[in-house]
Amino acid sequence: MLAVVISPEFPGWRREQLFATVWGKVVVGDAALTKCIRELRRALDKEEAIALLERAFSRGWGKRDWIEHDPDYDSLRGDPRFQALLAKLS
Repeated sequence: MLAVVISPEFPGWRREQLFATVWGKVVVGDAALTKCIRELRRALDKEEAIALLERAFSRGWGKRDWIEHDPDYDSLRGDPRFQALLAKLS
C-alpha cells in the first residue's frame, strides 16, 4: 500500500484503481482501505498524516461518520487542517 501511495501516479488514481492495484481480485471494502490508511498515518508524523489524508479524501475515500467517531483520529482532531478536511466530506 505504501508503495502505491508514494507512487507518482497515485494522485490521479480513483478508489477502484487503488483497490485493483493493491488487492487484485480479492474483494475488499472501504474498511480495508481505511485500516491501511490508518496504519500508514500512525507510521507518519502529523504533517505527513495530514498530507496523506488530503490525498485520500480528495479522491473520494473516507466516510465522514466513521472518521468523526474513530478514536484513531483523536490525535489529529485539534488540527484546523483536519477539521477543514472533515468538513469537506459528505
